[in-house]
Amino acid sequence: MNEYVTEGIVLHVRNDRESDRSVDVLTRRLGRLDVKVTGGRKPLSKLSPHLDVLNLVRLRLIEKNRFTVVDALGAGKPAGLASPEAMARALVAVNVLRALLPKGAPDPEIWHYLIQGFRSGSWRIGDILRILGYAPEEAACVQCGGRNVAAFGLRGHEFFCARCSAKAPQNEMVYL
Repeated sequence: MNEYVTEGIVLHVRNDRESDRSVDVLTRRLGRLDVKVTGGRKPLSKLSPHLDVLNLVRLRLIEKNRFTVVDALGAGKPAGLASPEAMARALVAVNVLRALLPKGAPDPEIWHYLIQGFRSGSWRIGDILRILGYAPEEAACVQCGGRNVAAFGLRGHEFFCARCSAKAPQNEMVYL
């Protein structure tokens, strides 16, 4: 059994079993992880308030068969998320990270970009794609070959122009 203490950003939370939760968290040292929060759904859980989407947290994890949260301490929420538009952009950025980042592979460049954005409240989808190796300015539409891309397809990791993206399933598109 190994124990880790690391910072992380909560990307997604889902209920698991009767009283547990699973949390998708991007950590500084361990990369993206799916961690178990035993008793996380109980009303008096000491961990639940800290493990909310877009929270910056300090985690103590135990790795046995799977990572389990032993302790969590909230370190804040991103600045500048008071408006619904800013919150929507941040949630889209989180979905892009969940779709593109592999589990268990730390990425210092994306971590530092997110921490800077955490302080300023500004995460740009184009910047995140560029850091992950998908440069929008060098891309062409996968269907028509047009160079003016307007969207990125999360399922196929492909760029689309505005006209072609309208024909694709909208729940898979991220607009730049």
